[in-house]
Amino acid sequence: MSFLFNIKDATYKWIGIALILFDILLIFASAPYLFVPKEKAMAIEVLGVCGPMFMIPGLIFLYFGFEAEKKRKGYEKLAGFLKAYRRIKVAALARKLELSEYETERRILKCVRLGIITGYIDRASDEFYNPSGMEGKALISCPNCGAPVEQLVLAGETGKCPFCQSLLAPQAK
Repeated sequence: MSFLFNIKDATYKWIGIALILFDILLIFASAPYLFVPKEKAMAIEVLGVCGPMFMIPGLIFLYFGFEAEKKRKGYEKLAGFLKAYRRIKVAALARKLELSEYETERRILKCVRLGIITGYIDRASDEFYNPSGMEGKALISCPNCGAPVEQLVLAGETGKCPFCQSLLAPQAK
């Protein structure tokens, strides 16, 4: 699925270029007949009918190709951010990308669905987690007051107990 997503823009562009080149070929092939009195009417018909018949779809395909390329680059930029962080809040990512939180979340889910990136969004914390950084994940409770903490603390990170404010580190399994 990801492979098809990557070649979509190039395919549209090549189809558009092929149609435009074919139209240009028709124009050059018909142009000499404009100077022959008997063939002038036929040349005008070929240029008038076939010209727009290939040029307009060619330009439409080129437009869709450039739009698809812009979308693909946007998804690659998003995937770059997601791969750089082990976890990131959707709101923070939305600010970095200058998008709404809803649109950012929608694009994250599309990247995951297309196979560009792997991971998931934790609905409780509204964070995207990259599974490559999930080694060392441990369920934790506060060592100071014993309260259960509903916060995911990864290896190399510290958290804070919401009850006694003591610093937390993941426990070894």
